[in-house]
Amino acid sequence: MRSFSLSTHSLLFIVLGSALAALQFTGRISAAQEAATPNREDLFPSTSVYTPADVGKNLSRQELTPHGNSKLSFEILVPRGWQSEVSEIDPAQLAHDSESPVPMAGFYPSNADDAWAQILYIRLPQDVSPASFIDRMLSKDGGTLVARQAGNFSGRAVEEALVRAENEDFGQVLRRITVMRRGELLFIVVGTAAEEAYPKYKKTLGVLATTFTPAGK
Repeated sequence: MRSFSLSTHSLLFIVLGSALAALQFTGRISAAQEAATPNREDLFPSTSVYTPADVGKNLSRQELTPHGNSKLSFEILVPRGWQSEVSEIDPAQLAHDSESPVPMAGFYPSNADDAWAQILYIRLPQDVSPASFIDRMLSKDGGTLVARQAGNFSGRAVEEALVRAENEDFGQVLRRITVMRRGELLFIVVGTAAEEAYPKYKKTLGVLATTFTPAGK
């Protein structure tokens, strides 16, 4: 079973935490970064990523409650052949969940290691929107923005970015970052694949991003 610690595969979550230190950041990313891309749906598909017939056959509906906290409960469709696990963390991270994102769960294919996904949360004031959170992250990250979009997944307003970054194991990777708010919490779904393998995994990562549904009360 693989561990989704801060040191695993990516420094993204360290970057996210450092980005939040810049609480005075108010600017948008540059116009060049936000340049229109020919086909965002092809880059990070959000519609027609599965059919009702897939549920139960090719996709497993899972309900998870990370860290024994019902406020963090969520539902998600996980592709057959992918493993899931609730993240193990230092309890001190929960005490500082307004300072940096806290890992909740990880997902990965059982027969490959060139793709994975992680779900995190952070507690932030209501005036920090999903869009501004991604702006802050991009202002600190050394990656390259490939595309950006706002969306609505079954009534859940989301902000997404596709980012190209360097990874010590795979070279260039593509990260689909999906952020949504529920109450005082921002939830972050990060789906990553080696860039050459991304076409194979983009629809699967789309399923994870679009079906993640906070269920906590």
